[in-house]
Amino acid sequence: MNIKSVAAAAIVAAFAVAMPAQAATTLLTFDTGIGNFSPVPNGYGGLNWSNFYGYSKFNRGASGYKNGMVSPDFVVFKPNANPASISSSTDFQLASGYLTGAWNDGMTVTVKGYNNSALIYTQNFVVTSVSPTFVSFNNALVDNVVFSSAGGTSHGYGGYGYHFVLDNLTIGANVPEPASRALMIVGFGLVGVSIRRRKVALAA
Repeated sequence: MNIKSVAAAAIVAAFAVAMPAQAATTLLTFDTGIGNFSPVPNGYGGLNWSNFYGYSKFNRGASGYKNGMVSPDFVVFKPNANPASISSSTDFQLASGYLTGAWNDGMTVTVKGYNNSALIYTQNFVVTSVSPTFVSFNNALVDNVVFSSAGGTSHGYGGYGYHFVLDNLTIGANVPEPASRALMIVGFGLVGVSIRRRKVALAA
């Protein structure tokens, strides 16, 4: 092969490296391994949890807690004015989930993603207490995600506050796409073959 062929193969390999990664996703339903009104344990879903608690559908009374259940028998919720967070020592992605106001309609849930303490994204979702709202997160690589909530008006369930419910959270870990890996191997293989043939030609 000539120099042009070597360059073309190198471009193919570089393109393979540059192709975006695809997350291997995991669905967290919160239906096992979490106690009623108990903190979500660190390590659940491979993540660390702060100010998120479990809630069972068997609790009495109408509220957004029950209305926000996508899969029985549990959801998790943020119970007070303090922010809640999900973090990890390794990068991860939030893909999607369902958010519901526990008491308020028209409440805003703000989600901020960080990586190495740098703010990567901010998203605002307006939710109701009547039914869960499906949300798609930014999906960028982060190591800490902070949830806060404010606003809205009481639905009249008898409770109050900016509590919100989270269910069926899909998370991901950054891994290369199979097509990317294959293209990468082919690209580097072409570069190796080209260099080897060029050395043979120069030695002849």
